[in-house]
Amino acid sequence: MTAKRVLLVDDDADMRKVFSKRLELAGYEVVRAGDGEEALTEVTSQAPDLIILDVMLPKMNGFEVCAKLKQDPATSKIPIVMFTAKGQPEDHLAGLMFGADAYISKTCEAQELLDQVKGLIQQASV
Repeated sequence: MTAKRVLLVDDDADMRKVFSKRLELAGYEVVRAGDGEEALTEVTSQAPDLIILDVMLPKMNGFEVCAKLKQDPATSKIPIVMFTAKGQPEDHLAGLMFGADAYISKTCEAQELLDQVKGLIQQASV
């Protein structure tokens, strides 16, 4: 069985490094992007099974990226986890309104993110 591919989008290089390592140790292939435009390019070229998307990104914010992906029939079925420091209820609601499948605060335990990734990939595979 081939490893599931996760696109990790965050403008913080240290955050990308830390969470990439955790995802790789959990058996995922990780593709990285540092801004919203790069994320859209990587989705097209890498065909990820799931996207972990920060909200506060340069060039195009995570809400805009999420909306573009969910409106495109070619990418609308890819699960998206909004993973952000913006933890207010209105931010959470906005993420879901833009089409995110889950919204997780960066203050969560790494295992919570890994559990969400695993669950969403399993749902998408059914």
